[in-house]
Amino acid sequence: FDFVESVTVILRETTFDTTSISLNSPVSNSAEYGVISSSNQWLVTDANNAVSYTYYSEAASCSSGCDFVLEDSGLSGTHTYYIDTPPTGFTVSPLSIQTVSVGTSTTHTFSNNGDILNFEFSIPNDRQTSYVIYVENVSFSALDGDLETDIVFRYNLGSQPSYGCEVGGICGGSFTALTASCDSAFSPIGVSPCESNGSYYLSLALCSDITCDVDFSLRIIDVSETSSLQSGVNHASAYTSVSVTTPSACSSSSVDLVNSLAISNVDELFYVSLRNVRGGSVTVEHNHALDSCLSGDSCTAFESQFGYDCSCNLGADDCISSAMCGENNPSSTEVVFTASNPGVYYEYQIITQYVDIAPNSGSVSTTIIGETAHFYRITNSNQALSIDLTMQYGPALTMTLIAGCEYGDREFFEKRVCVAGTCSMYIATESEQPGGDSMYLALESSAVTTYDNEYYEKEASYSLSVTGGAANCVPASQAGICSEYLSDYSNSMVWNFNEGSNYISDRIDCALDYFVGEYEDRTCHRPTTECTNAIKGLLCLYFSPQCSSNGYQMNMCQDYCFEVAKQCDILPETNVIGFNCYATFFNEGTAGSCYSNSTFTSTPEEFNPRQFFEDNA
Repeated sequence: FDFVESVTVILRETTFDTTSISLNSPVSNSAEYGVISSSNQWLVTDANNAVSYTYYSEAASCSSGCDFVLEDSGLSGTHTYYIDTPPTGFTVSPLSIQTVSVGTSTTHTFSNNGDILNFEFSIPNDRQTSYVIYVENVSFSALDGDLETDIVFRYNLGSQPSYGCEVGGICGGSFTALTASCDSAFSPIGVSPCESNGSYYLSLALCSDITCDVDFSLRIIDVSETSSLQSGVNHASAYTSVSVTTPSACSSSSVDLVNSLAISNVDELFYVSLRNVRGGSVTVEHNHALDSCLSGDSCTAFESQFGYDCSCNLGADDCISSAMCGENNPSSTEVVFTASNPGVYYEYQIITQYVDIAPNSGSVSTTIIGETAHFYRITNSNQALSIDLTMQYGPALTMTLIAGCEYGDREFFEKRVCVAGTCSMYIATESEQPGGDSMYLALESSAVTTYDNEYYEKEASYSLSVTGGAANCVPASQAGICSEYLSDYSNSMVWNFNEGSNYISDRIDCALDYFVGEYEDRTCHRPTTECTNAIKGLLCLYFSPQCSSNGYQMNMCQDYCFEVAKQCDILPETNVIGFNCYATFFNEGTAGSCYSNSTFTSTPEEFNPRQFFEDNA
């Protein structure tokens, strides 16, 4: 048999007993449901009555809840709440919320047991965030006991404000008690919201009887790792200062702030200067593997009693030319600063650019302090150069001068330590000139500790000048031991060593004594007056070289060396007085540093061992 079942569904309209609830207006008559709507406003119900409710949004979703703060009421859109059997006198009110800025300290007050304060702070949308919340500088009456045992703060954190569902739960299990870290501050609260591009809410409640107001300050610090794209600077730019936090004096909680920077304009020169660390320690590192000759890819600076550990530097270099020849891959250069302990302050510079200095443009005067460096590019360098560093005061500086970082540029490299006075580097002869448009100079501070600078992170003051071309030359002085020779110079302009009026005379005096002594030792007799005077003339050319038209020192002329050999009755190649006239140091003929009105033998007389027999045949 076949059976056919039929089902009849009858829908009947059911009505509920409802009452409309207005904000801040107590319910005057009981009903099965109290109805209230909210749009972009957080609402809180009567905390003395636990209720449950159903709510609907504009999207037609249906949810249930029981929190005293009506769930979702502050979100965008309209939400309608049906509160189960609201008792007479039941009220719904706007929730008072104070907006606070991250990194700013604000002051607040509790007046009564059970007071609740609500705070909102914004969450950025560009990164995962972490925060530390400080409740500090708590002041209260001695009549109310102490913070660790008698003054009780409780808190709740979330993407929505929440008071829970239990009457009395705020000072019970719904909120978490803060732990006092000393007599004026609570231990910091750490939080890492999963949300982004919105708000986060903190509710603080006082859960203890008091006789007088309790004041406190609230501060929220962003301790998330930040990453940004930055361009490197030159050493004359201002340092970037970073202040992690300034907690109350009794706070001992450690906070790490990680600041990650991608550097966009790295081309060989790469140098990180970290200084003036106070209140903790800071470690800087970068992601490029260094050569094995260096100590590592990070450095740490920290506050110390005398301040000599509060700076450090980091660079990627080739172990020869310091940081001037390191990175050449801009896409791979990332610098990370990690500051530890609350209250850390530090300053940094990421140097990828040179400060230009042109020959004959005057001097640059500045100061330098700590483990750092200044980097200069000498423009228009394809000429005779004098680089003069004058120390005014302070610890020694290390000078490094290079022509460039390509293999073919390595034909010039000079390095020296300048302790005091004026220290010079020269491109004095044309053969020394590496060519090219620029040369590069690094001045490193606190790079050496060999001069009893126990606390060598002190300020040094210096001036730097570059002299180019014919400006390196001055008229030959008529004073001193060379006075009888200078009038006969074939070129009256000589190289300026900037060493004082007695510099050349003193050196020639010393050298003349040496050469005369060598002559006596090797020939067993004193040189004649003519020989001595000839040697003096040679030394004058050597220690006071004449300048070419473009300012380079010129080598001595070979013909005058032959003249000295003749006057001293020695062979030109015997090197009896320290000179071999056939050495490449001499220019052929009268070219170079020479005398104009002396009678030279253009070629030396050749020795003929048979001449005696031929003359007496």
